[in-house]
Amino acid sequence: MDERRSNRVRALWMAGIAMAACLAMGPSAGRAEKITLKRLFTVDRFGGDLRFQTPVAAFVHPNRPEIYVCDAGAKRLITLSSDGKSLGWFSHRKKGRPASSEPDGVAVGADGTVFVADASDSALSRYTYRGDPIGGAPMAGLKHGYSPGKMAYDAGGNLYVAVRNAGKVVVFSPTGEMKTEIGTAATDGMSACCDVAVDADGNVYTLSPSGAAVHVFDKRGQLVRRFGYHEPGRAGFALPSGLDVDGKGRLWITDAVNQTLRVFRADGTFLAEFGGMGDLPGAFFTPVDVCVDRVRQTLYVVEKSGQRVQAFAIEDS
Repeated sequence: MDERRSNRVRALWMAGIAMAACLAMGPSAGRAEKITLKRLFTVDRFGGDLRFQTPVAAFVHPNRPEIYVCDAGAKRLITLSSDGKSLGWFSHRKKGRPASSEPDGVAVGADGTVFVADASDSALSRYTYRGDPIGGAPMAGLKHGYSPGKMAYDAGGNLYVAVRNAGKVVVFSPTGEMKTEIGTAATDGMSACCDVAVDADGNVYTLSPSGAAVHVFDKRGQLVRRFGYHEPGRAGFALPSGLDVDGKGRLWITDAVNQTLRVFRADGTFLAEFGGMGDLPGAFFTPVDVCVDRVRQTLYVVEKSGQRVQAFAIEDS
């Protein structure tokens, strides 16, 4: 009897501990967050009048159902409609630019101004939505030797430029004045910054190919947390290459070596993984960027070696 009573007490005690843990985690912690992707279309080098050579970055227009894609190999910007139709393109070949000039980052403002970062230039180029050059952007914060890359806007129209060779983000006002720099080379090994995203609350997320992959900063530019080290496992990375935030504040991150697209909460909790190497729908071949249309909850994955862009609808259940 004593042994049976002891076992029962032990079982009740363990059950009480488990229930207390569930209550401590909150009412939603026990429910799995199921995320699925529904493929909408693929635009590749074989489709219509498009001939992607080396697509490397993309950006969703803030006011129009359009996607701008940097094709570094062809030295041009391609505009797609939200259903994958080609809306045209314009060249990034400009007088005085070196032969190595390649567009590797793009951002579109609310007024339709297109900013293009170049792998061989410390400045940004500006174009109208039709591709007419406006002139170099007067952004003195991009110091000589900086290599600007992918970009993002916040709700106030401030432009965030990832600096690929300095491990930081330079922030500019809507009129082009430098406001601040976020991150340093000493921020946990963040010697490079390959992408940046800003959520609806002004929190800033940076992606680094070294050290911790993701650094989270508040709207004042203070480091809040970091996660995603370069290690095996679903929460680790081999070569993080692109990130964006969806309408629910979740991070979508591509890994160019693991050939995957992963989803995290802002606190670093792993949620889902998609992809795997291949050229079939839903697989990836060197995914280097992801951009999200937060209004339509649609995301676009840019594949450098696959020479294509795949579009997916984000579905929650």
